[in-house]
Amino acid sequence: MPDESPSLVPLPGSERPSLPDVTPAGDLDTSERVELTLVLRRRAALPDSVVAGPAALTRDELAEQYGADPADVDLVRRTLSGLGLEVTGVQPATRRVKVAGQIGELARVFGTTLEQVSSPGPSGSGRVTHRYREGALYLPAELD
Repeated sequence: MPDESPSLVPLPGSERPSLPDVTPAGDLDTSERVELTLVLRRRAALPDSVVAGPAALTRDELAEQYGADPADVDLVRRTLSGLGLEVTGVQPATRRVKVAGQIGELARVFGTTLEQVSSPGPSGSGRVTHRYREGALYLPAELD
């Protein structure tokens, strides 16, 4: 959890519980550059008739009516760029914004701590080494 700075607010639904049988696996290189994808809110909620039918929308209609609001995209771009991250791609129709930066910068901006750990492999045999976080993510207050 970040310090109790008023500049970060919790991101609902981002809570991650502890994984069983996780062990430290060396130091994480916080200067490593990585890219992540943010999914922005819809311009408007999808009506049940679109989700379950019978209504149908074209891809362009879906993007125009329910994609990311251009003002939200601009706010995310300005805020994250101002915090030292690079916006590497924007897809308003699918509400996705790609952001890149060093692991340490991303962890600071989103109020988390990442570790390099080893845990049981998904198939149940062997172990895998990966980056790991517990708890919630946080957003810069401007994006709340």
